[in-house]
Amino acid sequence: MNHKRAFHEVLGRKLTDVSGGMSNFSSARAVELMVVLDVLYQSQMPANAAHKIAEANAGLPEMFESFGHQPGANLAKQVLADLASRVDTD
Repeated sequence: MNHKRAFHEVLGRKLTDVSGGMSNFSSARAVELMVVLDVLYQSQMPANAAHKIAEANAGLPEMFESFGHQPGANLAKQVLADLASRVDTD
């Protein structure tokens, strides 16, 4: 059996898992989130998958801001806007 999932599904889930329920914010956690955001930003995926990731993580910029991490908030805004605006070109 092949239990492998599409790359964007794995990263989208990782983004949601890492950011969900964060009660303490560390520099390592911020870096992990920013790496996942950067990979998603640079990756191709079906538009509907990109839209789902953007929707599931819509609160991420505000979470970064609430912890005083403006670079993370700015990156999250940029990436989520990009994901939400993607269209399939095939």
